Amino acid sequence: MIRHKGLSWGLVFLWMGLIFMFSHQSAEISADLSGSLLAYVIVLIERVVLLSQNTAEILHALIRKLAHFLIYFILGVLLYRAFLSTSISPRVRWFQIGKNAVIVGMFYAFTDEVHQLFVVGRSGQFRDILIDSCGVLCGVLVYYKVKFKIIREN
Repeated sequence: MIRHKGLSWGLVFLWMGLIFMFSHQSAEISADLSGSLLAYVIVLIERVVLLSQNTAEILHALIRKLAHFLIYFILGVLLYRAFLSTSISPRVRWFQIGKNAVIVGMFYAFTDEVHQLFVVGRSGQFRDILIDSCGVLCGVLVYYKVKFKIIREN
């Protein structure tokens, strides 16, 4: 059981480190990274429809915000698993575990945006905290739903 706890929390801290690394990139590097992904997506979409410059810019913003959501969705799943693995009693309610995971995830989203205030060309945005927090919440809820559906079926 100790290994499971250590692994669960190790994955949380590893993922948080990855988020920190992405947030520590300058605005130019971050834009290049999402821009290269956007270029690939645009090539795929252009095969179906013609994109205007305005549509491409909207798509770029959407990809960046979706990345925020998905990165924090994964953090929500990892946090829920970690809190579940270290709960003192198996009778601890899923709601309390989920609440703890969401609070920690939201706090990390806040500190991540504060961190970006000190990175060249980056800015902390309240909107990103909301998107990140929604990602954490959805990650927790989806993990709970999947885990306990599997338990009920067995």
